[in-house]
Amino acid sequence: MRHSTALLSLVLLSAAALPAIAKADTVQTFNLAATLVTGSVDGTVTIDTTTGFITGEDFAATVSLPFVGRQTFDFENAPYFQGKNPSVPHDYTAEFLGTYFANFQLEFPTQSLIGYTGGDILTSSGKCGLSGSALDLDIVKSGTLTPVLTPLAATPEPSSLLLLGTGLLGVAGATRRRFAAKA
Repeated sequence: MRHSTALLSLVLLSAAALPAIAKADTVQTFNLAATLVTGSVDGTVTIDTTTGFITGEDFAATVSLPFVGRQTFDFENAPYFQGKNPSVPHDYTAEFLGTYFANFQLEFPTQSLIGYTGGDILTSSGKCGLSGSALDLDIVKSGTLTPVLTPLAATPEPSSLLLLGTGLLGVAGATRRRFAAKA
């Protein structure tokens, strides 16, 4: 009897702790709008606000270049670098590689993107902007990331719940057999 009570207590404690353990990631899409010195940036950036990582982007930077005229650079892959800026530790930096080997650097005035809800892009460092082939093509004068009005739902974790459910059924079956054998 003592063993079944302890086992039942353990099962109930596990079931109560499940919501705290099995959290799903929340992924949010943000509209990116920025003004460059000679152009603009428009598109979207997707951020996993649970883990604090940029998971994707789809934006374009259009600038006026000397001898070339208007040029558009597309950015459609996850950043090749993201994290705390080593030179400015209170900023979060993401660097993207686009068409024509262009680089685009975004800087956020925060240390982490966990729980990020949108806001201004950091422009005071002078490094936030477009570059390519060791040339600074343009810098961001102002910009914001605003959440898309319909946030994506949290991703459910059915495998964790299925595992817990089959474990509870197994414990219930073992307990029932033990009581049936004693009767």
